[in-house]
Amino acid sequence: MLIIFLWVFLVYSNALSISFHFDDNHHIERNFHIRKLSNIPSFFKYPKMFSANPIAKMYRPVLLTSYAINYSLHGNNVVGFHAVNIALHGLNSILVFLILLYFFKPYYLICFLVALIYGVNPVNTEAVNLLSSRSDVLSTTFFLFSFYFYVKSKVEMFENEMPVSRLKIIFFYIGSLLSYMLGLLTKVVVITLPLILILYDYMFYEKAESKGEALGIMQRLKGFFTVNSRFSLIKHLPFWIVTVLYLLLRRAVMGSTGVMNVVNKTKPLVLAVGDQINRTYLYQLSQIKATLVYLKLWFFPVGLTVDHHVKLIDIFKDNYIWYYILAFIVLLSLVVLLYKKDKRITFFFAWFIITLLPTSLLPLNTVMAEKRIYLSGIGIAGVVNALFIRVYLRYVMKKGVLYKLFITLIIIIVFIYSVGTFARNRVWKDEYSLWSDAVKKSPDSPLSYQMLGEGYMLKGELNKAINAFERSISLNPRDGRVYNSLGIAFYRKGLFNRAIDSFKKAKFLSPRRSEIYNNLGNVYYKLKDYTDAIDMYNQAIKINPEFSHAYSNMGNVFFVKGDRDKAIYYYKKAVEIDPTNSGAIKYLKRLSSYE
Repeated sequence: MLIIFLWVFLVYSNALSISFHFDDNHHIERNFHIRKLSNIPSFFKYPKMFSANPIAKMYRPVLLTSYAINYSLHGNNVVGFHAVNIALHGLNSILVFLILLYFFKPYYLICFLVALIYGVNPVNTEAVNLLSSRSDVLSTTFFLFSFYFYVKSKVEMFENEMPVSRLKIIFFYIGSLLSYMLGLLTKVVVITLPLILILYDYMFYEKAESKGEALGIMQRLKGFFTVNSRFSLIKHLPFWIVTVLYLLLRRAVMGSTGVMNVVNKTKPLVLAVGDQINRTYLYQLSQIKATLVYLKLWFFPVGLTVDHHVKLIDIFKDNYIWYYILAFIVLLSLVVLLYKKDKRITFFFAWFIITLLPTSLLPLNTVMAEKRIYLSGIGIAGVVNALFIRVYLRYVMKKGVLYKLFITLIIIIVFIYSVGTFARNRVWKDEYSLWSDAVKKSPDSPLSYQMLGEGYMLKGELNKAINAFERSISLNPRDGRVYNSLGIAFYRKGLFNRAIDSFKKAKFLSPRRSEIYNNLGNVYYKLKDYTDAIDMYNQAIKINPEFSHAYSNMGNVFFVKGDRDKAIYYYKKAVEIDPTNSGAIKYLKRLSSYE
């Protein structure tokens, strides 16, 4: 097991210095909430603390706690954050090995190699390298621990030939339940675990209950609600209770469980004005194609990109969707037919489909993302493990030369994937390298051009940044965030009038983004138009009362105006919100009033 961990860490060793990317900036780098360990209890009450931008709120308190611990140890040094992500991925790879070994013992070597294939598969690089995707990695850790502990509790009760230790059974069961709770508080995708547990019990224990004479309906129903029964639904009840309590808690802090989004948004599948149908249906239909692409990428991880610019499928225009639907039906039928030959194949393929359900049913901003296959890909690993063993038993067993060739082939796959992951990590080096790659693979993506522009800005190449932002706007002229970035580029070039025009367009398109008002205020401040600057800063603070830099910028205005008391008030307010606001601290010391 140590070999798996060390090999995974070695393959990702060149990823330790990868810069913050994309959502990392407001979830971690600029998120002042994670800079105090004393905020940890508040993470469980205030979802707005998830990001520096209140509109990006999410309820993931355990994830935030992990960020806060990271920050307390090394500040915003990316090496520490990446080390934790890689270590968690190594741990997950070990858990995959242990789970495979339970299902496929005694084929230790094949399980070991398939776990390595999972650990070094390039398709997982987004989940591991994007720090804000720790939600996927950490939630998978809890998911796997919960499943493994549940399986161990069943093994101790029904399969262990040694005397049963009730204490050990209880320990594993409670460990499973606690892991599930922590997983839910990390990312909602863990909510699929109870379905996996029921499927596992039904497929591997329900039939064992009926060995010998056939059980009557009443006997079977009684068994469902008997703790000592092999297939006992009552053992699953605590998981469903935890699920309901989590959804109620989520509703209390977020105002919505999120579960009803599909029901509320979905309307009858009919044509509406402009030959448009409800987006929810189009999104869900598009997930059939996405699922098949995920399968392809897991086996052939080429063409990987941080931005799969996949457009929603239109059932009335994109006739090719029927080929995807047919392929999906054929695949499902094949898996069901294989149930009698090897139900492990059916189980792990169901794992793959079930764990994709949250992102397949609930419409998200992007149709596809490689990180979504991180948890579900374990199901593919299980299917691969089963197929390898079937090949071994049928063609390889007891044939020395063939066995060596067979194992050598799997080892070659491990090395090819390892090299691919090591190379892919280099693409993630910084914003410029990552989004240059994305633009090549998604040339019609406005997001890729926007983020490429951010990469140029970090390099100080403002003209190239402006060109990239303008290209993004030409592809999608309705995104206020791009106009905001364009305004910053013009501001840094000293083109203040063009910056004002860009920020005003951004404000019109995205009126709830406080940073736009703050940036516009900075332009007015530079032009010594202090009245308009104050107005913009006030609007930024009104939208986001915890916007530390808006307060310190307001302090700057009153400082240059000579209003010492107001300047001190705003600087103190900025530091009160974010004790690391160096600009406010500097001016407070300068005013000799900082306590």
